[in-house]
Amino acid sequence: FGNMSGFADEVRAAGLNFGFWIEPERWAQNIPVRKEHPEWFPENTTRIDLTIPAAAEHFHDVIADNVRKFKAKYIKVDFNASVGYDESGSELYNYCQVLNAQFERLRKEFPDLLIENCGSGALRNDLKTAMIYDHDFVSDNANPFETLRIRQGTFMRTLPGRTLNWIVMRPAPERRTKISDVTQVLASAAATWDEAALFDLDYVMISGLLGIPGFSGELAELEPEIKTRAASFVSFYKENRKFFSDSHVFLLTAPDSSVTDYEKYLAFQMQGDQTTDSLLFVFSDGASRRSVRNFRLQDLDPAK
Repeated sequence: FGNMSGFADEVRAAGLNFGFWIEPERWAQNIPVRKEHPEWFPENTTRIDLTIPAAAEHFHDVIADNVRKFKAKYIKVDFNASVGYDESGSELYNYCQVLNAQFERLRKEFPDLLIENCGSGALRNDLKTAMIYDHDFVSDNANPFETLRIRQGTFMRTLPGRTLNWIVMRPAPERRTKISDVTQVLASAAATWDEAALFDLDYVMISGLLGIPGFSGELAELEPEIKTRAASFVSFYKENRKFFSDSHVFLLTAPDSSVTDYEKYLAFQMQGDQTTDSLLFVFSDGASRRSVRNFRLQDLDPAK
């Protein structure tokens, strides 16, 4: 009932594909369907009971109808509410079986649709979701360093080619105390712009390449030379897309539960599938630069 169709057309006119962000398991308390079919909704929850066939069909139709209506090529599936108590005693097993089946059905109906899973907010990031969704979004936090810590844990259960990273930046403010000639941008340092910090542009871009890079922020306002530099990293990713999408990661530094521990090295070895190519990512911050570290690479041919 708004202007999203017009906005979608504007996005496509700019040469882009259109998509939208949905939370299909979260149904507000006062919507008409709750009044029409109160039996579909377990008490004290926001979810619809997918084990009821008619409710499952309605769940599917809401998503499918919107994909058709807006000619979407992408949807992000989020979930920020509790699924609540399962009175059937199946601990939501039956519910999740139907949930997965509905998204598998949508994949067949819309083979060109890119489906993103909110792997952290929904706490669903496993082998089954890897077969259903194109990629996972693992954290609202967009801090270029802290997300590296989060990806350490993520790569123990999934692949970089299925892990989406947001590069969120805007022009840096005037530097009143210039201490170097490094090209800097202002990057989001948390989940919102309420917290931000200056980062080396190369650091931000390289961090984003450790997975699937996506962009947000005030990109149009960046200086031309910054756009050109950022574009060079995007070109590198596209030129090596198969390597990035098919690779796995060796953690050359141990995962740490302290996401904000900045005083250590972080090293990742990205190894291509059915290739001898490796790409080494090494990050350091603060006092860690004063020390020398040796990293033993994995799965290399000792004769070469």
